[in-house]
Amino acid sequence: MSAGGKVRAAWLHQTDIEAWWPSTNETGRVEVERAFGARVETFYSAELHTDEAWLTAAREYADAGVDIIYACDLTVGELVAQVAAEFPDTRFEHCQGLVAGGNLGAYRAARDEHGYVSGLLAGAATESGILAAVEGNGPPHDLLYLDAWALGVRASNPDAVIETRWLGTYHEEGQDERERVAVAELVAEGADVIGGNLAENPAVVEAAVESGCCASAHDARLCDGDRVLDAATLDWGPHLVRSVGSVLDGSWSARQAYVRYGEGVDNTEPAAWLPAEARARAKAAADAFRAGKNAIWDGPLTDNTGRLVVPAGRRLGDDSEVPPPAGWSATEAYLNSPAMSWLVDNIRGSAR
Repeated sequence: MSAGGKVRAAWLHQTDIEAWWPSTNETGRVEVERAFGARVETFYSAELHTDEAWLTAAREYADAGVDIIYACDLTVGELVAQVAAEFPDTRFEHCQGLVAGGNLGAYRAARDEHGYVSGLLAGAATESGILAAVEGNGPPHDLLYLDAWALGVRASNPDAVIETRWLGTYHEEGQDERERVAVAELVAEGADVIGGNLAENPAVVEAAVESGCCASAHDARLCDGDRVLDAATLDWGPHLVRSVGSVLDGSWSARQAYVRYGEGVDNTEPAAWLPAEARARAKAAADAFRAGKNAIWDGPLTDNTGRLVVPAGRRLGDDSEVPPPAGWSATEAYLNSPAMSWLVDNIRGSAR
């Protein structure tokens, strides 16, 4: 810890701080400042688009004596591991990371839980019976959300199907136009509710609403008008406050933290025009998650190739031989592993 009992903490972002994913950690940084006042000094660097820019920023913070660095992007796992090895006296935490040990910790979110709640509403909202998901490139981080959304859709509308578009990118040049084209194609195929992981970006939601469709968003700032059914939200603040507090009191360790519903994972209120039954069903699911009950992944579950993934009477991950990290369930370990590579049977297309 820095001289005078003050913790210095820094956050690193690959994209614009105003984009949804960086903004979820930025909210947490502000919560840290509010919680600790003069006992903490915080910094952030955004738009670190290249590996070189990211490494330079991380090394500069570590050289300057920053106590803990939060790497806020899924794709920088190799970079943060490299810098953590170079600076063993600096603590690092990787948001959505899966590696912990020494001076490197990680924190992830139960995105399946808010995805399922949004799916319940989306299934109730469709009139055509065709929904659609606009996606990036299909790592487990995305597939667990998409599959949970699809299972929520099926729970409220068993006959509905979900079309997909995989763009292979998230924030590259021309991203907005690719997203708008994808939405237009899906609407032409009959989709009247648009979701997916790229609903974190304004273009997907705006294109859906402009076309007269409904949308399941990720960014609460996009909940403007009744065509946005809800937004699945993330607030890393509770975890980050605990993390910085553990640096202050000397108890920090390189653990793999998991943020669940009510701890930072949540949903906005459903659109008021949705049927009362649909809103009540979503609330009941959210309440169950808050109580620590998650039965989304109970069998039988079949993927869209016809393979039985989870038999009746079993839960996803029950048969895994890999022990979960401390504090995780076997299901959570499976969802965040390469084994999470399949799509639920009401989703058309393949995982890419």
